[in-house]
This record gives sequence, C-alpha cells and structure tokens, in this order.
Amino acid sequence: MAEPNYFSLENQTTTEQLLFSIYINASIGVLLFLIFIFTRPHRPDLYSPKKKNPLLPRTYVTWLYKLFKIKDDQVYESAGIDAIVAVKITRLGLRFCLFSLPVAFGVVLPLNYFGHAQQKGFDQFSMANIDSSDHGLLPVHCLALYYFTAVLFWLLHSQNMDFVKLRMKYLQKGSPQQYSILVKGDDVERFDDQGIYALFSDLYPSAVREAKIIQFPYELKKAVRKRDNVLNKLEGYMWRYATSSSAKRATLKKTVQGVRNYVDAIQFYTNKLERLNELVKREKEKPHEILGVAGFVTFRTLQAATHAVQCIHVEHLLSLVVKSAPEPRDVCWTNASVRPRVSLLRLLIMKFATAILVLLWIPPIMFVQSVVSVSKLSSYFPRLHNFLEAHPKILAFVSGALPPLILLAFMSLLPLLCWYLAKAEGYEAYSWIQLAQIEKLGWFYVIDVFMVKFYAGTFIATFQSILQDPQHVLRILGNGMPKIVTFFINYVSALGFITIPLTVSKIIPLVYQFFFLRCRNLTPRKKKLVKKLPPFDFAAFYPPCFLVLNVTISMAVINPFIYVAALFYFIMASFLVKYELLYVTEQKFESGGWVWPFCVKFTFIGMIISQLTLLGILILNKSYLAIVACLLLIPSVSFYIFENKFLQKPAHYLPTTVALAVDRRRGYRSPNLGTPSPDTGCIYMHRLFSTPNSVSPDEEILEKYKAKLEEVNCKL
Repeated sequence: MAEPNYFSLENQTTTEQLLFSIYINASIGVLLFLIFIFTRPHRPDLYSPKKKNPLLPRTYVTWLYKLFKIKDDQVYESAGIDAIVAVKITRLGLRFCLFSLPVAFGVVLPLNYFGHAQQKGFDQFSMANIDSSDHGLLPVHCLALYYFTAVLFWLLHSQNMDFVKLRMKYLQKGSPQQYSILVKGDDVERFDDQGIYALFSDLYPSAVREAKIIQFPYELKKAVRKRDNVLNKLEGYMWRYATSSSAKRATLKKTVQGVRNYVDAIQFYTNKLERLNELVKREKEKPHEILGVAGFVTFRTLQAATHAVQCIHVEHLLSLVVKSAPEPRDVCWTNASVRPRVSLLRLLIMKFATAILVLLWIPPIMFVQSVVSVSKLSSYFPRLHNFLEAHPKILAFVSGALPPLILLAFMSLLPLLCWYLAKAEGYEAYSWIQLAQIEKLGWFYVIDVFMVKFYAGTFIATFQSILQDPQHVLRILGNGMPKIVTFFINYVSALGFITIPLTVSKIIPLVYQFFFLRCRNLTPRKKKLVKKLPPFDFAAFYPPCFLVLNVTISMAVINPFIYVAALFYFIMASFLVKYELLYVTEQKFESGGWVWPFCVKFTFIGMIISQLTLLGILILNKSYLAIVACLLLIPSVSFYIFENKFLQKPAHYLPTTVALAVDRRRGYRSPNLGTPSPDTGCIYMHRLFSTPNSVSPDEEILEKYKAKLEEVNCKL
C-alpha cells in the first residue's frame, strides 16, 4: 500500500482554508460583540462606569455612530495624551490601508491574477502566480512598492508633526511633575534635604521651591501590610457572623500564654488590629532611613525646571543624573533608590537577557506550529489522514484557523514576563516600565511571530519541494514566500475578530463578577474590589498593532488581500481605544505619549522588510529590477533618521522660550502642586506616609455586626 502524501494534504486549496478560518473567527467575534451590544445598556457599572465624558445613549446600535463622531480634542481633554496617541496609531494603519487600496486592488491584484504560474485558489492572487515568463510585470510591482513607501512617508511625517504639537500642548499644561526633576548619583548621597536645596539654589537663584531626598519606610511597609491582612480577616469573620442565622461566633485555635485553646476569632483579630494600629503610628512618627541615592527638586517656575532637566550640571555624568520627574503616583520607589551605576548595569543585563529570550522563544513557536500542522498530525496518527480527506471542513480548520489561534494563546503568556524584565532594568516610573514592556513585546511580535514565521515558514513549507527538485531551490523559495501570506491573513483576522471583541465584551470580568458577587461571605470591601476594573492594558494593545502594521506594509505588494484583514482590524482597534479609554477604564498614570516613537520605529522596520522581501523575490527570480528595489532603501533610512532627529527629538522637552512665555502668562506663580504629605510639605513622598494611623472595619459591616449583637442580646 502506498504511503499517504501528507505534504499534498497540507497544501490543499488555500481558498477553502482561508474562508473557513475567517468564518470561524467571524462567528466567535460576532457572538462576543452581540453579548456586548445587548448587555451594555443593562450593566453601566461594567461597560460605562466613567460619567465625566459625553454620555452615550443606552441603545443597542445608534451609540456607535456618536462614539465615532467624538473629536480628538474631546479625547485629549477627557482621557489624556496617551489615549489620543493610541487613536492616532490606529488611524495611521487605517489611513495607510485606505490610501493604498486603489493601487493594491486596481493594479497589483489583477497583475498577480493574470500571471502564468498556474497557481490555484487564493495563491492565484499573490506573487506566487508570477513566473519567469512574467518578468514584464515586475516593474509594476516595483512602482507599486515606491507608491506604498511614499504614502507611508507622507502619513508618518504628518503624524509626527501632530505628535510634536500634542507634546507641546501637554508640556504647557503645567502639571506638578513638570515643575520637578529627579536627581540621582554620588553627589546626592553626600547631601541631605538642605544640601540638595542649597546646591540647586546656587545654580538657579530664587527658583527652587523645595528639595527632598527619597525616604523608603521598610518597617512601615511591613506593618501596613500586616494590618491590611488582619483587617480583611476581621471583616470576613464579622460579616459572616452578621449575615448568618446562627448566634454562634467563629473560633480559632491559638496558643495564649503557653496554653493552646480556642479563642473568639472576632475578638482575637480586633485586639491584633489595635496593636498593629499602634505599631503603624509609631513607625510613622519615628525618623526613617534616608536612602540618599535620589531626590526630587521642585522649582517655582517652569522655565527653571525646563532648563535644569536639559543641562549637564557636573563633569562626571553618573555623579549627578537629572531626569524629568514622573507623576507622584507614578514613582516606582524601589527602583528610584537604585544607584545610577547599578541601574546602567541592570539595564545592560536585562537588554541582553531580552535578546536571548527572544531567540529562545523561537523554538517553542516553531514546535507548536509544526505540531498542529496537518502533515505532522497525519504522520503521528496515520488514520487521521483519511479522516481529514473525508472531512474537508475539519481539514480547513486544522490547517487554516487552528495555528493562528494557538499562536495567539502562546503569545498571551509574554506580557507579564516582559513586565518583570522591564522593571528589573531599573526605571524610576511605572509609565517608563510600561513603555519598556511595550518595546520588548514589540520585538517579540516582529521577530518571533512575523519574521520567523514568514522566512522560516517559507523554508519549512517548501522543504519537500526543494528535496524533490534541488536545482530550482531559488525559484521554489521565491514562489513559496507569497503563500505564507494566508497564515497572516488568518492571524490578523483572528486579532480583529477575537481579541478585540473579547476585550470589549468583558466576558472574563462578567463571569467573574457573576459568580463572586453571589458569594454569601463576600464583604462589602471585597465586593468593591471584585467590581473594580483594571486599567486599560496598553502592553496587550500596542504590540499587535505594530505587528499588523509590519505585516500590512511588508506584504502590500505580495498579496493585496492583506489590506482587507488589516482594514477591519484597525477599525476595531480604533473603536476599542476610544470606548475603553473614554467610558470604561481609569488610567493610573500617563506616559506622556512616548509610545509614538516605538510606532515609528516598528513601522520603519516593516518598511525595510517590505523592500528587502521584494528585493529577495526579485533576486530569486533573477530579475535586474532588484537594483531598482535596492535603491529604495536609501531614502527610507534617510527619512527615518530625519524624522527621529529633527522632529521627535524636539518633543522630549519644552523649549525654554515657550516655558518663559508660560511663566509670564501665569505671572511666575507655580500651580497647585497637589496634596503634600503630612509634616513634609513635599508631594514626592511615599504613599505610606499618608496612610491613616488607625483603621477600622467598613461602616456597613459595623452596622450589621452591631445589629446582630443587639438581636442576639434580646434573645438571651
């Protein structure tokens, strides 16, 4: 009996695989979106808890139109600069797709379709349908690539100009952190508060308002943590007793004065809470350890703060490092206490560890993708071959829809890992840690998902053909590369149809709240925690955006159908960020919109990959047009350098002339710098210094508990 041809089974018509996988993804997405549409009017606490923005009607459909009509100025005023930058990133992808579609579908697609390579199904629309007799068509592909690159140049330039204007508007607001700087280094260790104040007062006479060396209350942190745990346990026992029908109180088996006996749980934790309240009070009153490594200096004028953050104050750079201060709620106090030399060493180590991890992440991805392939499954289970041949729908699901879904689940494990890697690099603000996390995830997506799947996947998919016909390896690779586009169309459609509706529909919080809010022993404090929604996860949003931009730009010429999936994804992503940031989530801090340079960087990478890919296909097809495609690299690199150096650099800091104008407009009066910590007058103090000296159970719990005691006493 002949051996079954697994490879031919793997390469059955790609049109059926693509359509069936899109059908599966669309069915899941429509179901999730319908759940959101019909549940939203009845659960405003979950789907629209923010009330300060323009209210949307509690209808099923018409509110979508009003949401998309909201202007950028309203988004900026209501949700901040990070929200408007997220909207602009989705708009960049949306506009690129719209401006490129006429050329892609009107010129490139017909040329590919009428090629003479005799491809079947969906591959007939890709460059795989161009053979050696079609070399006269390749100049049009080169011209199309030049057009797509020009469109991208124009869009990036205009968006960069908008970003600079946004940054200037943001920096002129006069937020508390814009009047402050973060100072670190050996020189800081030699001073106390008065010494730092005197140092900068000499450099900026009459401009320094306050200076404070960072204090980190280690013992106070332990005491507050213990007190919070005891308070939660006490509230749990009190609520259980107050809501039960029994008059019997819970007991604990504890050792008291060497004798192990049962004690009343409520009384035991009440006494323990009183002792911990006294401990917290004593810890707050005693002098705390001054770390002496970093401090904050706040100025009276915006001009002085702007000048200080841009100057080199000492000869040795690590002796006194000056940075823009983050928001007080944004400070990562554990990293702020790290010396600059140690921070630099940790940064280098974590960058190296990230690079190694990106490389080590490749084999698991390739293994997972190979295991779920039809050829591998059929070789492991020979009977599966005949089953898949008899059921084409299941074959289309396994070969088309399943690999992208598994890859999505596999990549969802990365954000938490990248967060810890970014935090270990020593950034002093959580927003800076989040930006580093986004950058790391972006590299994971671009290298491990896109480049590895595109180039390594091409080689794996054509390996059998290369073994059978090794003399034509270049032609086989050149024709096999466009066929990988099918996987990415499936992947992008899965992102648009599944991940975004899953985020918007809040299925996980909905199920979580449904079960936990019905728990009888859940205290009011814990109910509030269950109902509280986490902030919008930018780290889970931006890297897929960068990936879709890369995929769309890189495969614009190879197969224009990628635009359809990308266009749908960016429409859904634009809806997601607008709705979530305006009506659902509250952000803990702002990064100042600094994710935009990452978008420009990864877009540039996609631009270069698109040019190198077409260059490789032309070389593999032995076309002289490879020289024409190669020449496009020069203006692309020059454009990126120009945009980065002359447009993005000025957005880092407010010009001193503009800062002086702001000070004159305000009469040189510094704004309200927020709520200072008790007995310090400085807003840049650890949040533990503002914790109450004494805490007690929640009012609702106390009232029910007292009512229960009165009821029991009356019965007695």
